[in-house]
Amino acid sequence: MMQEYFERVDRAFGSIKVDPKWGTFTYNGIKMMGVTKFVGGFIPKFDEEKVSLAMSKGDKEQAAALVAEWHRSRDLSNALGLAAHAYLEGSMANKFVRYSDAESKELFPNEPDPVKEPYSRIVMQVDSFRDEIRGRLIPVGSEVVIGSPKYMICGIADQIFWNVKAQEFQIWDWKTNAKFRLNNDKGHFMDPISHLEDCEYHKYSMQIALYKRIFAEETGIPIGQCYLCWFSSSAPTKHMFPIRNCDAEVDIILKRRAQSMGLVDQGSVF
Repeated sequence: MMQEYFERVDRAFGSIKVDPKWGTFTYNGIKMMGVTKFVGGFIPKFDEEKVSLAMSKGDKEQAAALVAEWHRSRDLSNALGLAAHAYLEGSMANKFVRYSDAESKELFPNEPDPVKEPYSRIVMQVDSFRDEIRGRLIPVGSEVVIGSPKYMICGIADQIFWNVKAQEFQIWDWKTNAKFRLNNDKGHFMDPISHLEDCEYHKYSMQIALYKRIFAEETGIPIGQCYLCWFSSSAPTKHMFPIRNCDAEVDIILKRRAQSMGLVDQGSVF
C-alpha cells in the first residue's frame, strides 16, 4: 500500500519545482499561486497605517512605534515558526535537530536571542506529542508538496500521517502563532465566502481543506480527517483541532479560480 502511495504522489507532484529561498512553485516553468496567498485573497487586508493612527489617536510618532512593534512581533513569530517546524520535521523522522540562532541574530542583532526560550517550551510540547502518537499515527511524509496543475495553485503540507485506528491518511498542520482564535465575530472573509469569520481556525482550515481536495484529485488517494495542532510557547500544552468542514467553500473558490483562468464553460469546470 505504501509503495503505491509514494508512486502516486511522485507522479502527481514530482514535476512541481519549489524554490525554498523565495517560497515559490513552478510547473513546466510557469509560476503557481501559493495556497496561502490564494486563501488570503479572500481575507480583508490589514491596514496597519490606518489602524495604528486610530489606536494612537492621530499621533504619528506613537503610530510609527506601534507599527514597529507589530513588525518585530511578526519577525519573531516567523523565526520561531521556522525553528519549530525544523524540529518537528526532524522529530517525525526520529532525527536530532540542534537549535540554530542564525535567523535570530540576523533579525535581532542588537538584543539577546528572543527565540530560544519560546522555542525550548515548544520543543517540550513536540516531544510529548511524538510520544503520544507513537504507534497510532505513522509519519508518511513531512513538508509534502501538494499542487494542482489544473488550478495552478500549490503549497506545502506540514505532515501526512497514516492513522492506524481510522485506517486513513490524514493531513496535519503545525502552528506556533502567539494566538489562535477559533472565532471572530468582528471580521469576516470577503465574498463569495463572507459567512466565514476571519480567524486563524477558519483560515488554516481553508488551506488544509484545499490540500485535501487537491491531493485526492491528483493522486486518487482519499484523505480522511485533518487536524491543526497549535504548539504555543505561552501555554502549558499543545492544542489539537479537527479542521472545519470547508468542502462547500473550497468548491466556491475553486470555481472562482477556474473562471479567472477561463476553465469554465456553461457553468461547468472541466
